[in-house]
Amino acid sequence: MSNNRSINNSRARKQNAKKAVIFLSAILEDNKSDLTIMNSAARSLVRMGKKHGIRPSSDIYKKICRTCESALIPGSTTRVRFSKGFITNTCKICNNTYRLKLSTT
Repeated sequence: MSNNRSINNSRARKQNAKKAVIFLSAILEDNKSDLTIMNSAARSLVRMGKKHGIRPSSDIYKKICRTCESALIPGSTTRVRFSKGFITNTCKICNNTYRLKLSTT
């Protein structure tokens, strides 16, 4: 009987984690939020992914620095450059760079 309770608790925990990921992703998509709130949401999203295995979409994940776990906002916390078929994002906090290939469609 206690085994069923732990299974139900883990299902409820996963559902709550999914709701939290959706809520935190909405905060990151809204560029009008405060920078400290967006950084907190980014750190929480990374933690949720590690703890519960529920990750946000790849579009949201590209807005989070993997080194310092801060929100990457073009112009304020990241420098964006286009060269040789790539988009180069540089985090202004930790100076980590990310290269994304431009699609040719």
